[in-house]
Amino acid sequence: MPQNKPFLPHWFKYIDLESKRQFNAELFKDGSFRIYERETIRGQDQNIAIFLDGVFHPTTTGAAYYFMNLLVGLAGSPLNVFLFRCYRGWEDPYIYEKLPFSTVCIDPEVFYDDLTSQIDVLRKYSIRTLIFDTSEVILRQGVYFKETLKSKIIHDIQNVDHVLSKMGGLSPDVVEKQKQELLAADKYVDLYWAKTEMDKVQLQNVGIDPHKIRVRHPIIDTKRIRYSLRKKLGNPVKALFLGNMSYPPNIEGLEVLENTYKDCVTNGIRLEIDVVGEGDLATLAEKFPHLNLKGKVDSINDLFLDYHLAFACPSYGSGISLKVLDYMAAGLPVIANDIGVRGHSQLISNYVLIDNRESLYPAVQRLFENPEFYTRLSSSSRVYIDKYFNPEKDIRTFEDDIREINLCP
Repeated sequence: MPQNKPFLPHWFKYIDLESKRQFNAELFKDGSFRIYERETIRGQDQNIAIFLDGVFHPTTTGAAYYFMNLLVGLAGSPLNVFLFRCYRGWEDPYIYEKLPFSTVCIDPEVFYDDLTSQIDVLRKYSIRTLIFDTSEVILRQGVYFKETLKSKIIHDIQNVDHVLSKMGGLSPDVVEKQKQELLAADKYVDLYWAKTEMDKVQLQNVGIDPHKIRVRHPIIDTKRIRYSLRKKLGNPVKALFLGNMSYPPNIEGLEVLENTYKDCVTNGIRLEIDVVGEGDLATLAEKFPHLNLKGKVDSINDLFLDYHLAFACPSYGSGISLKVLDYMAAGLPVIANDIGVRGHSQLISNYVLIDNRESLYPAVQRLFENPEFYTRLSSSSRVYIDKYFNPEKDIRTFEDDIREINLCP
């Protein structure tokens, strides 16, 4: 079992660790675990757990919504579903009393470094299938659980890390280290859930057995995002850019939005761009004085209703662009670059306005001058979500995968 303390995944350099730590003291005053248990199906041996650290709720990232939707969807199946949550105080823990799946909140000092105590919880609930989101945590936690309990391991691929790091210009040593982590974890992985065909190819390119990879589209629960049909752009135009503003691809995307603002104002379009997400807001405000840096919000469920359009223009990325799906589910017309719609089929170009220039003013002008086109984007975006990201249809493929790997010796 790992002995070095403390442990943090490598991507924590993009996360605010200090927020709301006061919740932790009360939650764990009587022990290292706080369990919010839903009624389980007696005799059911298909019990699964998703292990999750990082931002989950409030949700200002597409990945957070993906995990919530996946958990809720699986909880509506004949499976017993558990979230093993590394609880750092970012959300009010009592939200877990209301969610349809069981949650095991775990003290951060225990989550990675006291795996024997978690074994007792896994045994108590007869949890056989474990889902992790990075190779790094599989090597830290998954290996021990698999060797001790003979668990089945699913690697849910958010990004192919070494590909993303190479795109971001990180050192060859970092890229190689992440590639080797992926390969080292592979011997313990029974199944991969990739979001895109491109992810699948990138996994195969480093030697992952293609028979272990399933392309599983993210679940978009349209019932959780309020929809509103937009009929014309207002003046001022209220626009949204959503994401973690400690994350380099999003920060570099702000350059495009600053240019877009200046060009719109010069040409008589009053554009107001709200940037929602945590980060070093004071420094960003100095660099991008014409953007409204709002910080993070507690929920995006009603946030979209205040806007006429959304931007999706990060500078690089791997995996599927998830936030664009949340925008579309709300009926928000989207202006994106190719990176903003990465991982989607070419069909998405019929539902999103794509522009790769350093200023997106021409795209804003087109929507401003063509209300019919603007309204068509708003109405068709929800159609796209319902057609290609249907939760009732897609969740069955996840269920089938879990059953399949548990039939294997």
